[in-house]
Amino acid sequence: MKILLVSCLLLAGSQVLAQSSGYAPRHPLTDPPPPAADVQTQYWFPSHPQLQFPAGTPIDVVVGIHNGGSQGLNFTAIMASLNAKDKFSFYIQNFTFVEYDTYVPAGEEASLQYTFMPDGSLPQLEFQVAVQLFYNNQAKSFSNTVFNSTIDVIELSSFIDFQLLGLWGLVLAVLGVGGFFLYKYILGMPFMKQYGRRTKRKPVQTTVTDTDPAEWLKGTFANMTSPQKPKRRSSASGAKPGMKRPASNPALNQR
Repeated sequence: MKILLVSCLLLAGSQVLAQSSGYAPRHPLTDPPPPAADVQTQYWFPSHPQLQFPAGTPIDVVVGIHNGGSQGLNFTAIMASLNAKDKFSFYIQNFTFVEYDTYVPAGEEASLQYTFMPDGSLPQLEFQVAVQLFYNNQAKSFSNTVFNSTIDVIELSSFIDFQLLGLWGLVLAVLGVGGFFLYKYILGMPFMKQYGRRTKRKPVQTTVTDTDPAEWLKGTFANMTSPQKPKRRSSASGAKPGMKRPASNPALNQR
């Protein structure tokens, strides 16, 4: 806002000086000379093709020139200005008048780079920018309005865009919560419950029996090599019924 106030004061002061003295100094952009018929120009903003100019940042514009005339021309200077959008005659900021003194022969082309910087205190609004090219031959002066269009003055973005970072964090949080509830919903569906019952493994029960360890060794090498116990004679009580025990021989007993 400071630059707007200063511009208003300068404009009012120049009008008062012109009325009091009867002489108004001629500004290069106030009444520029007409263009030559055979000169064509183009412009290119390499760093800001969308015409969004950050306040307080140098802006480069490349001016392309084609001399289609029959004689060479000397391109002397370039100047630009920042004007009010709705009233072009109201100058907000005049940029530097840069001299080049570049000679372009007939039928040749050339390019010039001009740099200007919008004031850092400018508000984020639409303005009008005009870029004027000045040149001459041995007899006459000319000028072309290379660029005259509306631009946007924007705020220089910081290294970390916290708003964008917060937006991405919110998106990730929503996706995480949605994924959790979707997972719970899928697990609660009937086919998932049946699948869980089918795949559930029953525990294996083991039983302990009083089997003789020798039973496990039957038919193995260990059973074949183990010593056999001597057989016991059956006692008298173990004789079969109906069988008599032989009488003892007295002769044998006397030996």
